[in-house]
Amino acid sequence: MPIELREVTRATVLAVCKLDAGDGESMASAASLLLRAGKVQQAAEYAERAVEVSPQNPRARRALGLAHQRLGHRDRAIQELSQYLQLAPHSPDRAEVERQIEEARGDLTIPAPR
Repeated sequence: MPIELREVTRATVLAVCKLDAGDGESMASAASLLLRAGKVQQAAEYAERAVEVSPQNPRARRALGLAHQRLGHRDRAIQELSQYLQLAPHSPDRAEVERQIEEARGDLTIPAPR
């Protein structure tokens, strides 16, 4: 494991241990860090909690969508990434997220969120 990843993982563990489960932004940040560290299942759990606490948080939706994408849950990934784009229509990664949605969608059609 490269030194950088070990350092990120150590910092991630320390940050996650001090989190307030009621703080959606902190949970979303932890989920993003866990994704970068390759801890996809844990990232999904933190992102899920972030969305529960703060459903309008685009960062939480993005992290949850990416986690589900990496876990192979394409319908949920499409749903969460689409919600992310609705919440953050001018995000700098919009083109990349749209590409990921289209790639995941294939021939699958998901109804627009209500």
